[in-house]
Amino acid sequence: MNNKIILLVEDNPDDVKLTLRALEKNNILNEVVIAEDGVEALDYISGTGKFAGRNLAMTPKLILLDL
Repeated sequence: MNNKIILLVEDNPDDVKLTLRALEKNNILNEVVIAEDGVEALDYISGTGKFAGRNLAMTPKLILLDL
């Protein structure tokens, strides 16, 4: 299951660290992609902006949003 991508949308670096730590402590070894805001998250999903050229077949299986 660790080949499935998790997209974490979070603008607070401390919260990113806490989330990554919680995932690691629970043996969740999936790749985590971090987007700092909704625009960056949409860029990741659509393969544009700083994520241009990424393999669009590799879609996130879980998206964690900071609301």
